[in-house]
Amino acid sequence: MVMGASAALRAGANVGERIFRGRLADTRLSPHTVVLDEPHCQVRRHDPATQLHATPVLFVPPLGGTARVYDIRRGASFTQFLCDAGFRVYVLDYGSIGFDDRDLSLRDFVDGYVARAVSVAAEDAGAPVILAGWCAGGIFSALYATSAHARTRVAALALLASPLDLRRGHPMYPLAKFPLTDYALRIARQTGLPAPAVSLMFKMTSPVKQLTKPLTVLRNLDDRDFLVHFESLDEYVNAFAAYPGAAGYELVRGLLDNAVLDGTMRIGRRRADVRRITVPVFVLAGTTDVLAPADVVAAWCDVLPNVEHHVVAGGHLGVMAGRRAPASTWSLLRDFAARVDASHTAARPSIRVVKPRRRRTAATARRAA
Repeated sequence: MVMGASAALRAGANVGERIFRGRLADTRLSPHTVVLDEPHCQVRRHDPATQLHATPVLFVPPLGGTARVYDIRRGASFTQFLCDAGFRVYVLDYGSIGFDDRDLSLRDFVDGYVARAVSVAAEDAGAPVILAGWCAGGIFSALYATSAHARTRVAALALLASPLDLRRGHPMYPLAKFPLTDYALRIARQTGLPAPAVSLMFKMTSPVKQLTKPLTVLRNLDDRDFLVHFESLDEYVNAFAAYPGAAGYELVRGLLDNAVLDGTMRIGRRRADVRRITVPVFVLAGTTDVLAPADVVAAWCDVLPNVEHHVVAGGHLGVMAGRRAPASTWSLLRDFAARVDASHTAARPSIRVVKPRRRRTAATARRAA
């Protein structure tokens, strides 16, 4: 690799800044207000400079991957992108999850944290929310939308790279037939998966990228924008949270046994039948996604009656926070949210204020005479 003089100077400046500052990326959260701060349920509100839409967006994180995926760094934030388009945005954050949280169940997440966040966001905004989730966050959103609690609080759903029918080509589905798989899942149910293991498993879905990472950095030493984004994504994956054993087991079994797909999934004591969801649903998949292949995600279109479906270039993380995401995933969701907001605004009845008539008493009549 031969660099010109100007490219070499840029590369030197980037390397120097990395050495002396320790980092290139600004990974601070976008400006926000914390509107709820409870264990495993923090809700942040991001306000637009000019609010153009009454219907807010509420982001739900998955398991393992954290809520930072929606606000990966300054200058490349899905949250800020929607704020700039005039939306008020809320982000649910589960916070730190570790070994002590291994008994957290799907009920805790779906009818607990998600339900609580929706209530707070809808009340704070004065309008039902567009509930958007990446990977398992989308599944949580769909399962919550089947509850009576969601009927007046959810205007639409966005399921972003959320798998459904694993039989349609998921690379891990053949392993489900082995007795050892269920045995391993039962062990994980009792112990959970520690954060380093979750991060390593995610990295191993793209082994070639992991092996060629140093070479990729060397080839782009003169491209500061590339290095900044590469660093922020690498930091994000390295900071994955632990996987709660109970919730993880219920989720994986619900997908392997097709309980989510066929409407027999149980959340606590209630049945969560996703086929009964009637609100508009935005479904998106990536062309090179290994964890949620496009055909596996497309199964939502077969069970939901009101679906808008898109396939964009990118892998599992790339469709959410890659360099091409603003022109694909982010723009498509922004346009979908604007259409949902327009339909809700048109359907919202105007309220006519009628002043009460004063009762005419005998004394009032005598004075009028």
